[in-house]
Amino acid sequence: MKNLSEYPQAIATAETAVLRAQQAARALGEQMAARKAEFAHVIAFDKSLTNEAQRKGEMQALEQTDEPYLELQSQHQAAKDAVIEAQIAADLQGRLWQVARLEAESAVVRERRLGALEY
Repeated sequence: MKNLSEYPQAIATAETAVLRAQQAARALGEQMAARKAEFAHVIAFDKSLTNEAQRKGEMQALEQTDEPYLELQSQHQAAKDAVIEAQIAADLQGRLWQVARLEAESAVVRERRLGALEY
């Protein structure tokens, strides 16, 4: 158990971990979007794709078969999971602080009651 004065730093550290995880997930999302933009560029200049249905089908095919895109997609999902895990850890620190604070307040009340009984 931590001293009450240690919790603000622990909470800040946990919240910073959440931010870093969010930044990593966002960066991977941006890489995925850039890859999809590359797909769109290729599709736009493919003369064999004559209608919207063909273009959509080709986009889906690229998204499902392009190994670099699939790897980015997997990494992005793992990064989003890491954000959730980091948020859980940050929430836990906040709850532990609340419990420690309530225990400290309870101890003060007990001491006051004991002091009142002594008189």
